[in-house]
Amino acid sequence: MLDTLSFNQKKALAHVGLSILSISYGGRIKTNEPDVFALFVDFFYVDSQEEILPILQDIIAMSQEEATEIAKQLSNREKDEFRTYMVDAAGGDSRRLLALATFMQNIGFNSSYFD
Repeated sequence: MLDTLSFNQKKALAHVGLSILSISYGGRIKTNEPDVFALFVDFFYVDSQEEILPILQDIIAMSQEEATEIAKQLSNREKDEFRTYMVDAAGGDSRRLLALATFMQNIGFNSSYFD
């Protein structure tokens, strides 16, 4: 189904995905525009839009305690500005906290993604 989307539709979907993660595309993630959608899809390890929805539902279903615990485990792995960024960007929202924590893990805390 993803193959049937235009480039602009894919880019729009990527912007939605990144906004769920409280990540601003403008200047914060350094990648070519065609790669923005790929980054979002790779984060979820999915091949289609149908696979994204259940994952988003799982994130929404997570409790604050579960999301906070996952974020704590991740923040203990890397003692630098990413820990502060992860907490600040999540803004106390358990869904965003979990999604952002997972995102940070899946990109390997790679500073090249950020300005």
